[in-house]
Amino acid sequence: GNKIHMSREYGNAKISPHQTEHVESDPNADDTRSESSPQATPDLADMPLGQRSTTTHSPHQTPPHQRFSRRATAVPLGKESTVLLALFKMLSNPQPIPTKRPVCEVKLAKVSRRDVSLLVGGLLYLLREELSEEDAIDKWASTYKAIEEMSDKNKEFKVTMIAFCKKNLGDTQKWAKGKLFVAAGLSIVDMITDVTMIFEYIGNQQWGFAWVTLGSLCFNLFLQSFVTFFQNRAKPKRRQLREQIYIWTLVKSGVDAFRLASGSEQEEGQVFGPQAEFTLGKTIELIAEAIPGTIIQLAAILKAGSKMTHTAIFSLAFSMLTAAFTSAITSWDWDVSKINRKDAPSYYGYIPDDVVGKIKVFVSLYCLSLFNLFVRAFACVLFA
Repeated sequence: GNKIHMSREYGNAKISPHQTEHVESDPNADDTRSESSPQATPDLADMPLGQRSTTTHSPHQTPPHQRFSRRATAVPLGKESTVLLALFKMLSNPQPIPTKRPVCEVKLAKVSRRDVSLLVGGLLYLLREELSEEDAIDKWASTYKAIEEMSDKNKEFKVTMIAFCKKNLGDTQKWAKGKLFVAAGLSIVDMITDVTMIFEYIGNQQWGFAWVTLGSLCFNLFLQSFVTFFQNRAKPKRRQLREQIYIWTLVKSGVDAFRLASGSEQEEGQVFGPQAEFTLGKTIELIAEAIPGTIIQLAAILKAGSKMTHTAIFSLAFSMLTAAFTSAITSWDWDVSKINRKDAPSYYGYIPDDVVGKIKVFVSLYCLSLFNLFVRAFACVLFA
């Protein structure tokens, strides 16, 4: 019969299949063989090269292009600038906050894209757990070796990350931001209740308590107005007028809290930054209005025989709550200050790092301030 010689060349190797004789076969036999084996194995020599390659791995095996992409996530990024760019790029996109702090102990030179994802998760976790962006960034740098190396090489790294977190990741700082707005809300409601009590004293013909309460409120507003003028004296007249309107409409505390929560920095020409301005305003309210208001309203109830109206009870409670909360957060801010802990480590530093310990300390500070204010105000009224 006729003999067929087949040859195929792959690179430098030449493959020559064995020679076979062409034997005429019965067509019925071929039909019987095809029916008995419906899933006949195709000849690889007659299949296209692309189709032949896909049959060399099992369906459960990862295709080669996917195996390469997974390996690429573990390849070190190399340069510090590349790692920094990957961090900012991943932080700019919405990321889920992990329930547990991710672990990543690689050094900066070996950071891969997978490690960048772990570092970003660690930052988001710490932003949720810590009370400020500064504390979160410091804990981030001390926890992860790669971030510590980057902060040592680049002195502006922490400052840049703090500004970025305040501007873009403020939602993760729920406790720190909520604390500011709670304090501002208490102050605004306290001043509104004081105004309400003034009209109630006038209606009850208690002019002495009305004038004293009005004097306390005006003294608070005048002091804040002077501080605001001193703070913005280098600003245009329109800016100064706007700041004064905030004070006399009783919303200055809310404006200061919003500026501090949104990450505003100290502007050129200002004497102090948003944190100092907020703390000073709360201190003025505590000394000039909250504590005197508590004593005045308690004296009106115990000494003058005023009726125990719902407005009087509500106003007295708010004055005490505002004073206690202001005192607690002021002590808190002074203790967590890095400068204070460095200058007086034997006095500052009583607030622990864990969340449960922080809650216990804050509740203790608040209750201590509240009971201390009530006992002293009660003693002042009794011995007056």
